[in-house]
This record gives sequence, structure tokens and C-alpha cells, in this order.
Amino acid sequence: MRFRRGGVALAPVLVVVMALGVLASCSSKGSSSASDPGTTAAADTSSTAVAPTTTAVPGSPKALFLEQGNAICTTMGADLQTLGSGVPSEPSAADQASLFSGAAAVMDVASTQLKALTPPPGDVAAVAAVTAVLDELAAAARAYGLAAGSGDQNAIDAANARGNAASEQMKVVAGGYGLAACIGS
Repeated sequence: MRFRRGGVALAPVLVVVMALGVLASCSSKGSSSASDPGTTAAADTSSTAVAPTTTAVPGSPKALFLEQGNAICTTMGADLQTLGSGVPSEPSAADQASLFSGAAAVMDVASTQLKALTPPPGDVAAVAAVTAVLDELAAAARAYGLAAGSGDQNAIDAANARGNAASEQMKVVAGGYGLAACIGS
């Protein structure tokens, strides 16, 4: 999600959030990695037990849920790619603000759609963990857009760290549950 550090322009702006590669896979020359271990995601899913298996019997409630959930996340990924495809290779602060605001809106829609599905019996907590992290990714994208629009480097770094933490958590909760499309797999 790194765009700019100091006056250094970024390389091509990405595909925003594939819910995991999350918030943007842009690189900035001379910019340090923003995985600040001191920054935590607002949605704490670390205590949520996410142990359901990733395999499901064809036709079972879990198989049907995974089919629907992965379809929602596939659409989210395509929408994010479309959103990112129109951004210039050296986006202005306004371009970045618009991109991440739009990415947050796309993730909000996917989260709402996932929440509308009926989780399989026994999997309510696992599915809630996925949507909580997706909500955190959307919040991080929104924060990044606001920070990029204002040029506040400290806020950009904080939003980047927040998005990176949520991205890593999404790998665990969505990947562990079987929603591979929610992590860009």
C-alpha cells in the first residue's frame, strides 16, 4: 500500500486490495516496509477460533457457502482490478484518495454480501472473523485514502501498517476457512 515517501514518486499503482495483497501492491523507491509490529488492526480476530476444515463435501451447506462466498470475493477482486486500472502510474494525492475510497466501497459491498449469506452450522464464528477482517481492510483503505489526500506521511504509514496487519490476518481467517478468492488465490 506504499505510495509515496517524502518526495519520491511511486512505481505503477496497482490493483488495489485483492483482499489480500491488500490495499495496494505499489512500491516506492527508498520507502521502507511499513509492517509496524506495534500497529494492530482494529478488528481483533486473534481470539476467534477459526478451525473449520477447508474441504467440504460436495452439495453440503459448507460447499454451497464456499461457492457463494468465493464468487463474491472473485467479483470484489475484479472490481478492485478495474478500479486500479484507471489510475495513472504516478497518481496525484487526489488520485490516491479516490482510488482507496473506491476500494473501501468495493470491500464494503463484498462484506455486506458475505454477511447476507447463511453460514454453515458451526461456522458462524469463522465466517464472522472473515467479514470482520474484510471490514478492517476497508477501514484501512479508507484511512489510507484520507491520509494520501492530505499528504500526512505519518497517517499514510499508520494506514499502511493497519492494512498490512489486516492482510496477514485475512490469509489466516479466509484462507483457513476455504475462501481462497478472498485472499486473491
